[in-house]
Amino acid sequence: MPDYDDLIPREEAVTRVLTIREETLAVQPAERVPLSAIGGRTAAEPVVAEADLPPHDFATMDGFAFDATTDYPHELTEIEVYPEDEPPSIGSGQAV
Repeated sequence: MPDYDDLIPREEAVTRVLTIREETLAVQPAERVPLSAIGGRTAAEPVVAEADLPPHDFATMDGFAFDATTDYPHELTEIEVYPEDEPPSIGSGQAV
C-alpha cells in the first residue's frame, strides 16, 4: 500500500519539475541533430512556423457553418463552399 504521507500537492510537483528542467537545460549544450534522431530530446528553443499551413481548416465532409452565438433559425445563404475555397464571411444569423 502506498505511503500517502510522502505525497506533495500537484502545483509543488510541477514547480519542482520545471525548476530541475531549467537547471538541467542551463548546463546542457545545445546541438543540431538530424530529424531522425530527435526522439526523447528537448528543443533548445521554441519552434515557430512562419505561416499557418494549411492557411485555414479544410472540411473533409459535407456540412454547414454558422455563428453558434446567435439564436435559431439561421438563414441559409446561397454561397457554396468547397474545400479548396477560402472560407467566406457569414453574418449573424446566417449559415453556409
